[in-house]
Amino acid sequence: MKLYLFIATVLFLSSCQKKVESTGIVYSKHHFPVPNVTVFLSEYTSGKDAPLDSYSTTTDNSGRFTFNLRTAKNRYFSLGVECDSGWTHKDHLSRADLKKIDLQLY
Repeated sequence: MKLYLFIATVLFLSSCQKKVESTGIVYSKHHFPVPNVTVFLSEYTSGKDAPLDSYSTTTDNSGRFTFNLRTAKNRYFSLGVECDSGWTHKDHLSRADLKKIDLQLY
């Protein structure tokens, strides 16, 4: 019985999550794609709390990055890059904002 309750709970909680795919390109200050830099994504329940989870990925040779994850509704996100070419940070992004987002370094 406990096993069935556990399985039902896991299935219920996983059904409340939605798949999020975020893609974009990291550009330098001079508008050139930046390869091989790490992009960080953090997930929040509101804009003022500590992150629930953090993810990272590396840009390819064309400066492109992709995140594939599952999150609950009403989550907010921040994206950031810090590298030798510069930095950028965007916060309080919705799932819709993440679908296609390019980052410009400062």
